[in-house]
Amino acid sequence: VGHNEDRQHLFFDCTFSRQVWSFFTTRIQLTSPLLFEDGLRWLVNPSRDKNVKLIVRLLHQACLYLIWKERNSRIHTD
Repeated sequence: VGHNEDRQHLFFDCTFSRQVWSFFTTRIQLTSPLLFEDGLRWLVNPSRDKNVKLIVRLLHQACLYLIWKERNSRIHTD
């Protein structure tokens, strides 16, 4: 916290968000999105495989949730 809180920084550029994305994507051998727009494109058509598509969408939700939760924790508890 203390940086410009635009969506790019918060969800993709800050160290914590990069660690969250990397934690999940490396385990399923995917490359995490680098830009907010890449994340949106990633959700639209991540794969032809229905299971991979579901995993990518759940992964995206989990990352956004964890990043937002950490952001709120840093603002409201520290």
